[in-house]
Amino acid sequence: MNIAFRHIGSQAWQGGANYLLNLCRVLQKQNGHDLNPIMFHGPGISDEDHEPLKKTLGTRLIECGDFTPDAIARRRWKSVITGCDKVAQAAFESEDTNVVFENADFYGRNFPIPTLAWAPDFQHRHFPKMFPRKQYWRREIGFRMQFSTRRQVVVSSQDAANDCRRFYGVPEERISVVRFSTPFELPPTTEASEQTRSKYSLPERFFLLPNQFWNHKNHSLVVDALERLNSDKNCPVIAVTGGASHPSCVSIFESIQRRVSKLGLQNNFRILGRIPFDDLKGLRSNCVALINPSLFEGWSTTIEEAKAIGTPLLLSDLDVHIEQAPKNATFFNRYSADDFAEKLIAIATTASATRPTVDTLQSASKDREDRFVSEFQSAVSATIQNHA
Repeated sequence: MNIAFRHIGSQAWQGGANYLLNLCRVLQKQNGHDLNPIMFHGPGISDEDHEPLKKTLGTRLIECGDFTPDAIARRRWKSVITGCDKVAQAAFESEDTNVVFENADFYGRNFPIPTLAWAPDFQHRHFPKMFPRKQYWRREIGFRMQFSTRRQVVVSSQDAANDCRRFYGVPEERISVVRFSTPFELPPTTEASEQTRSKYSLPERFFLLPNQFWNHKNHSLVVDALERLNSDKNCPVIAVTGGASHPSCVSIFESIQRRVSKLGLQNNFRILGRIPFDDLKGLRSNCVALINPSLFEGWSTTIEEAKAIGTPLLLSDLDVHIEQAPKNATFFNRYSADDFAEKLIAIATTASATRPTVDTLQSASKDREDRFVSEFQSAVSATIQNHA
């Protein structure tokens, strides 16, 4: 059975790009199912995006001029008015597509191919002031159009499923929770991790904060906590990766930079910017703990990647974080710099626990991958049944 996806650029949305790539990787890796992913993309995608997709999908990575962002935008209202995106339909049918995975698109209320509507999160309903009015209504109208059809709705967490019912009244039987997992990879060797740490001039004990500078990522709380701890000789070093991946992030990034400089925290809040993924893996395997102070999340890729190699987690107290994280994670009040500072310094001054063995990590990862594929299979079966 062929499942068609439309590529999401990592520059536009890193989390969405990672979700689709990991879904394709796990489907390719796992046996015992007949789900074959096909990815359509427009010309000119970055090498950063193309290389891992090509490695994963081979000839099932399809370049098509009808799937550039501009081409999709030009057809969107026509799809609404006529009820069907005939151009997308023809492209999908040319590859014998059985089910379409609809992400940030709407192919029309009468689209003839069974379609899964992916709703990764409903952040705009929780934090409407973080969205420009036009962007808010584009998301809201898009979700309402998708949910008004027979589409099966795919969400990434039980928390998002609760929102889907609460905000849009979607019946429980039309919601599929598909909690994605990252494929298992051996952690970097101790030597490789130490070389990466040395490359960025980090101390032996450091924390890692690998978030883009979106407003909801809550970097300011981390700076507030470090300000409180600045006089403490044990004030920790936090390596901050990521950058302003979108024009709307630039002012946030610059504001954080100015504040860090004004408070003299450059040595503790170390902004490394966007770094190679292999370097990020090295830091993740070597840090005291990975931090995510976010005010809102769907299902965090960075947490899944940390779980896969047994990295300790220090997370904000979101319901989705509690749902996603292992039992030994540490949580803090996402609105309290004092609480975060207390938890941060406690971990910083406590000897690190022995991390799980590779066999233990691999077994746990396999269980998560099996669940991921099983939940996705159930969603595909449901959408075919809805379409019948």
